[in-house]
Amino acid sequence: MQAFYDRMASSIAKKSESAQRTLASAILQYVTTALHVLTVTELSQALHEEALGMLDFQRSIVDVCCGFIVINNDGYVAMVHHTAREYLLDGADRPFHVERSGAHKRVFLTCMRFLTAVGFRAKIDNKEQPVFLNYAASSWHAHLVATAADDGEVAEALNKFLSGRWVLTWIQVLASTDQLRVLIQASRHLSRYLGKQRQDDDYPDQRQIVVKRELARRWAEDFAKVVGKFGGILRQNPGSIHKLIPPFCPPNSAIYQQFGKLKDRSLVVSGFSSESWDDSLARLSFGLGNYATSISAVGAQIATLVPAGSVFLHDSSNFEETVSSCIKHGGRVYTMVSNRSATLLATYGYHTIKLWQTRTGNCKLSIDNLPSRPRPLALLFSGNDQSLLVGSDDRMIRALNLDPESPSWQTVADLEEPELEGHFLNSPNHMALDQKGKLVSVAYRGHPLSAWEIDGPVHIGHCWRTRDVLARGEVIEAVWHPHQPEILGLYIEGVIFRWRPYDDETEEFAAGASRLAMSADGSLIVTGDVRGTVKVFTTADFTNIYQLVSEDNVLGLAFSPDLRRFYDVRGNYGNVWEPNALLKYVEQQSKDTE
Repeated sequence: MQAFYDRMASSIAKKSESAQRTLASAILQYVTTALHVLTVTELSQALHEEALGMLDFQRSIVDVCCGFIVINNDGYVAMVHHTAREYLLDGADRPFHVERSGAHKRVFLTCMRFLTAVGFRAKIDNKEQPVFLNYAASSWHAHLVATAADDGEVAEALNKFLSGRWVLTWIQVLASTDQLRVLIQASRHLSRYLGKQRQDDDYPDQRQIVVKRELARRWAEDFAKVVGKFGGILRQNPGSIHKLIPPFCPPNSAIYQQFGKLKDRSLVVSGFSSESWDDSLARLSFGLGNYATSISAVGAQIATLVPAGSVFLHDSSNFEETVSSCIKHGGRVYTMVSNRSATLLATYGYHTIKLWQTRTGNCKLSIDNLPSRPRPLALLFSGNDQSLLVGSDDRMIRALNLDPESPSWQTVADLEEPELEGHFLNSPNHMALDQKGKLVSVAYRGHPLSAWEIDGPVHIGHCWRTRDVLARGEVIEAVWHPHQPEILGLYIEGVIFRWRPYDDETEEFAAGASRLAMSADGSLIVTGDVRGTVKVFTTADFTNIYQLVSEDNVLGLAFSPDLRRFYDVRGNYGNVWEPNALLKYVEQQSKDTE
């Protein structure tokens, strides 16, 4: 294939007219770096002046690219093969080469040309927007982050866009096309772009550069906050971004500074509780009369359980209920769990266990519970999602075969707890399964926490308190670390502990918490208490990296998959928090692994 591509590349390089070589370069820059396959019309509008004068645009662009691109019957322009794209982007010593950051710069500047065009808002209001505008609105930020960090032309185009009303019209476009999630992506890409820039550049106009970077930093924060705070309003009235929303934003935000304090505004807002955005990104509503007690990150959705029989699913990018919400189990529900791919959700009720498709909210399977009605304490999908591992308050581990034709129960382990002198053994109040379904911890009231290997089963040991006072305690939360055989848990009096059962090593420290959750990678835990306080700790050394105080008792907690956020539920509502402390932690972790 290389020799074949070399001949095609040489044909472009040897074209006698420089205009044809320039056109071929422009076309291939768009086609190789576009985030999705462009239509002929989109490419024609993007090329703009380069496309003028072509009598047969489709044939011309195919001919000038010498076989690297094809146009299908639906009018989409694509590379002849994915290896052709790799050939052009990865080989600087080839006869013809597409320089990656330069290509992204071209596409970014084209997106800015459309988004800062004269009469941009009028075209939107009159529904006369060009076809390429949708691509520009949804993708400019992804091309920005792929450009060279020190490119002055890129920086100037970005500053122009963020300094004028074009940025508000862009948000209006996203709201009117149900793409508000793009604001979250743009926020992250803009932050990454700023993070690539050197802070010690010795330029004569350094002060202006700092001002422009600060403007971009504030907009990066505003993009994310606007979705969480005003997403519902924007979806109902996209045009509200121009006059109604800016006055309600914090005085130190970019959107308020530029558009919220204009002298001719008709709306005046006073009495701000804070000069800047707080760490609250959004509040989740469950409707009147619904009292939620647990929350989970289910892929790109946030699942919240109402024990009365419902599960609410919110989109984690725009925080509105998804099309699959609300899931109605029917009857009281004890707990819920999702599979690793977040495509399935199991709800365990008093009478039935039900399996749901998270994308559609359709019930895939309903199975009657055991006649003895044991209370579920731990759930885990296993066997490539073909079975559900269930730990119950009768000290049994069972596997539920999820075959729709013949679902069945099978006993996996009977945990016959060894008797301890001076301790009364009753029914378990908590169980935790590790991610592989090989280990389980079992907690009792007034009895040390137990750890088992399920295969056997084999009793590993008991977790003894490190202090004489309250030596027995009661474990109310426990979770296995995803990468090593250790348990992090919480005693009823608010003491966090770490226990390595195979080494019989225990650590404790007082945190005053009543709820605990661990991040997917095991690096962080988050705790909450009855006073509304939430704290985030590293699991390596229990360093407290963040803390907040809000109203109402914290009933459930969960981290987002990317660790940039955490969620809590407080009965009638839930919260989405995105503190800078977590963003900095994630960025530092990324640097440490590079």
